[in-house]
Amino acid sequence: MKAYKVRRWVHRISGSAALVLLTTGTLVALPDLRTAVIGGQGQVLSDIHLWLGLVFVSTPILALLYSKGSIAENIKKRVLSSKKIHWRRIHLSVALCSAFMLGLTGPIMWIDSIWEYPVVVMDAIFLVHLSLAWVVGLVLPVHLFMARKGIARVLISWFGRDKKNLKTADNRQVDGAMSAGFDSSTA
Repeated sequence: MKAYKVRRWVHRISGSAALVLLTTGTLVALPDLRTAVIGGQGQVLSDIHLWLGLVFVSTPILALLYSKGSIAENIKKRVLSSKKIHWRRIHLSVALCSAFMLGLTGPIMWIDSIWEYPVVVMDAIFLVHLSLAWVVGLVLPVHLFMARKGIARVLISWFGRDKKNLKTADNRQVDGAMSAGFDSSTA
C-alpha cells in the first residue's frame, strides 16, 4: 500500500476513534449527562473509551512501522521545513502534540488502576488529559469545516455516486456534489 493511502487510513481510523473517545470521555466525566443520555452504563463506556484509546494510540505507531519512515518524513517536511507560518502547519502541530500527550496521559491513568501513583501526580495528569480533550473538542469543528469538501468527496465515493450523475429525489440533475439537495431556482 502506498504511503498516501496509509496516511488516509490512519487519519480515518484515528479520526473516528477520536470522535468516539470525545463522546465517551465526556459521558464518563459527566455522570449526570451520562444518566440523562444512556442511563448508568459507566463501566461499559469506560471500557469502550479504554479500548478505543488503545486503537487511537496504536494505529499511528503501526502505520509508522509499516511505512518504513515515509510517513515520518512527510510529517517532518510538512511541519518543520516550511519557513512561513501557515494555519495548516499550526493545526498539524497542535493535532500531533495533542494526540501524543493524550496517548501518553491516557495509559498512565489506566495504569493507575493497577499501580497507584501519588494523588498530586494523578491530578496533574488528569488535568493535562482533560485540557487537551477540550483543545481537541474545540479544534475539531474547525478541522471538519475546513475539510468539508474532501469529506463530501469521500462520502460520495464510498456510497458509489458519481458527482456528474447525481440526481435529486424528484429526478432532476444536480450540478456538482456540493450542491446536492439545493435547488438554485427556488433560492
